[in-house]
Amino acid sequence: NLQLASAAARRGIPYLVTIHGMLDTWCMTKSTLRKRAFLALGGRRWLREAACIISTAEGEVAQTRHHHPDTRVEIIPAPMDLSEYESLPGPQAAEAALGNDLDTADPIVLFLSRIHPKKGLEVLIDAAAVLRDRGVRVRTIVAGGPDGPYRREMSARVERLDLGNLVRFVGPVAGETKRSLFQRAEVFALPTHQENFGIVFTESLACETPVVTTRGVDIWPELEASGGASIVERTPEAFADAIADIVGASERSAEMGASGRRWVLRYLDVHRVTDRFLEVYRSVSADRRETTA
Repeated sequence: NLQLASAAARRGIPYLVTIHGMLDTWCMTKSTLRKRAFLALGGRRWLREAACIISTAEGEVAQTRHHHPDTRVEIIPAPMDLSEYESLPGPQAAEAALGNDLDTADPIVLFLSRIHPKKGLEVLIDAAAVLRDRGVRVRTIVAGGPDGPYRREMSARVERLDLGNLVRFVGPVAGETKRSLFQRAEVFALPTHQENFGIVFTESLACETPVVTTRGVDIWPELEASGGASIVERTPEAFADAIADIVGASERSAEMGASGRRWVLRYLDVHRVTDRFLEVYRSVSADRRETTA
């Protein structure tokens, strides 16, 4: 990116930067020395000299503004192909693919993501224990990979808390099975430390499945405003409270799901998002013409 920006600058061609969470506060605490070196050796200049920074959410702008204080910023959501969500498959496909894991009358809480410490799966496992101890019956389905050290640590946590019948690991899912699994779940819960746009949230809402997540997600204000998400602290008790509220009130859950789906289909409409990108590029091109005239 630095080389391409330099080549563009030498030719007087404006360039835009889409940061996609790269400068989020949590991300900047990882590999800190290398990231500081990158910023010092050219990254800050790269951001400063960009014609425009593209952010996916207001939350990302708030977190990253000090890295590019004077550069123009535009907010455009991440593109998402909604064609697969126009007609939903129903829960049967997931039930057929996952068999006994979904053979329960209890409400299903879905975790669908990369199994990595960043995603905070331990919080959801502990929330499952809190719900059990309160007498709230749910089954937590953990979908995703890889099968690494953290996954094994989480399996051991499930065993230690005696949650074997209430928390199931089903591995990665995709395509129709994934959409069907969202529909089969009563709530999608992700206690993440950090996400930029987080397509998985909009996938869940597109399937009319309410979301519970944290302010670690850059689009949390948008998700909350959609009416389809509950934004809580990243603690087992807070997640247990939010999950119990949703699974215990079917009418509210249906309203959240319907509201979230309407928001996704409107906010992420491909023509709307494409038009926003075109507006920004045309504006940058017009500014360049005025400058060189």
